[in-house]
Amino acid sequence: EDVVERFAITAQRAEEAGFDGVQVHSAHGYLLSSFLSPHTNRRTDDYGGSPEKRRALLLRIVGKIRERVQKGFVLMVKLNSADFQRGGFSEEESLEVLKALEATAGVDMVEISGGTYEKMEALQTVKDSTRQREAFFLDFAQKARAACNIPLMLTGGFSSAAAMNEALQSKAVDVIGLARPLCVYPDGPKQLISGELAALKRHAPVIGIRYIDNSLGAAFNNFWHNAHIRNLATGSPVQPDKLRPSILKMLILDMTFTYIWDPQRNPGKTRCIVASLALLVVLL
Repeated sequence: EDVVERFAITAQRAEEAGFDGVQVHSAHGYLLSSFLSPHTNRRTDDYGGSPEKRRALLLRIVGKIRERVQKGFVLMVKLNSADFQRGGFSEEESLEVLKALEATAGVDMVEISGGTYEKMEALQTVKDSTRQREAFFLDFAQKARAACNIPLMLTGGFSSAAAMNEALQSKAVDVIGLARPLCVYPDGPKQLISGELAALKRHAPVIGIRYIDNSLGAAFNNFWHNAHIRNLATGSPVQPDKLRPSILKMLILDMTFTYIWDPQRNPGKTRCIVASLALLVVLL
């Protein structure tokens, strides 16, 4: 009850502050996403077990928010197409959640995404054909469109105006979402619409060592973009083609956390010792 109320109050405060809408984040392994997934939701009460019970919290939150805000206040939900984990949230269940959200008549749009922070490398190893097409989750969006009529936003992989227009023309999605490109090109949508740019240059920093890139590439990518967000916030120049030394420190820290605080993944004592020494180097 407390969780439901907190979401509702937050939406109400956002409306009072002048925002046009809110998005309920139910993807990427966060709280509501973990309730949806049978991999993480092992509850045996009214919020665990069957797919219907696992999505009950999300539906209750959506309903409570809609009760608290005005009719014209936009309410969106971010939903995984799948979390790419064995025994996790599947496409089939995601489609059922979409139908349930549509049945509430309270959700204005659903943003489709995928993956979890527990398994970020799933997004780092997409097929080359998918990466070239840019729209990582378009196949699922097409299935979603066939299953429901709720407006859909598709996010993930887009960089060129041509690919965005192609996805829109397919009628599978209604809105294109951009995330990481805006960390480097905050005015990117304006430049694409005006024709000033045909595409936003992709920036996927890699170390060049396959083991590190495959196991930590997604985390490193996050740190890299976070650094540019900080530059934007402080008014510092954004220079995506230059790898700042601090990024290297972030990578070492990330490896340290992985080796020390995830013993099941890397149980070797030697690695823990090496990581600890690396941490000391960074701090000193």
